[in-house]
Amino acid sequence: MIDLTRGSLYANAGPDISLLPRLYGASDINKFIPLYAPFNFSKSVIVNSSVLLYGLPVIAIGYPDRQVFNYRDLLRILKSGIYPTLFSTRSISNILINRGCLYDIDENRVLVCIGVDSSKYTTIDKDKPDYNQFVCFIDNKFVTDDKYKYLNNKLQKVYFPFFRENGIDIIQTNSINKWMFNSGLKELTFNTLNERKEHLASISKYIEYD
Repeated sequence: MIDLTRGSLYANAGPDISLLPRLYGASDINKFIPLYAPFNFSKSVIVNSSVLLYGLPVIAIGYPDRQVFNYRDLLRILKSGIYPTLFSTRSISNILINRGCLYDIDENRVLVCIGVDSSKYTTIDKDKPDYNQFVCFIDNKFVTDDKYKYLNNKLQKVYFPFFRENGIDIIQTNSINKWMFNSGLKELTFNTLNERKEHLASISKYIEYD
């Protein structure tokens, strides 16, 4: 059986088994998409030759080697990482990092994420990118919460200056999710079993059986 609805396609935008909650987005309903998504680092899925569906970078069970403990490796992965990796120090732990993205697993919060104009993601030049297409999003809590104080101070010195020097906008926000992790999916509720059956019958045309 093949489910062709958008919800099923999101399920392919990342490993099946993960240590993390899932966040999803689509290029047709978000003004920006994460920098890592166009390069298929999260097993992104292209639909109808134009819409990119993507998930939050995840770490599949069975990859304990994808963990780093120093800021040199943190910066390397933020700048050019291919695979999502866990970052931990004595002061902070369970921070997921990937190219242009920081995510706090315990808080289920995207802390920093480089966004790319979703209408231009197909034209990104990986060797000579047009920085006018980029925006750096920073969650307000990453700046104000003492939990992230040392990590934020470090990035303010060695990571964020690059964006300012290259004219890349930096936006602080209460929710990075609303900028690039809007999935377009709505939770369905039914008052009766018959309503549920009627809904399933109405979408049966999108389902193929083999």
